[in-house]
Amino acid sequence: MKITVKKLQGGECNIEVRGDMLVSELKGSLEGLLGVPPSAQTLVLAGKTLTDSTSMEAAGVKEGSKLHLMTRRTDTAHKNMTNGRTVSDASSDELFTSLSKILNKHVSPQQSAKILEEFKKKCAEMSSSMNLEDIQKFVNSDFTEF
Repeated sequence: MKITVKKLQGGECNIEVRGDMLVSELKGSLEGLLGVPPSAQTLVLAGKTLTDSTSMEAAGVKEGSKLHLMTRRTDTAHKNMTNGRTVSDASSDELFTSLSKILNKHVSPQQSAKILEEFKKKCAEMSSSMNLEDIQKFVNSDFTEF
């Protein structure tokens, strides 16, 4: 049967699978197609994470099913070579530095720091409660709807 695998970061591919094929086998095939190691893959169908030892049939995968692929960065791909910081750490630092500069034009440095801390806290709370569909909706709305 032919199914679609959609990467959270964008793009998708169609792949032929058997009903008795294990999720771990599919991950191996996806590594060849997408270059993502199986250990960094999480496959989701209808909001449920598929376990490696489950067959496609047992997981409810049918002809035309769409699986969502979430990937975790591996340490080697994820680390920025300076002081072991991650690329995402550097990106968030840049974001908060930019926000701080904007805020400092309008409020005191103390107020700016307080606002940024509250903003960071709210971002962490919001992102921890989001599922795959929420994230897609948020991104597709140009970060205006949640």
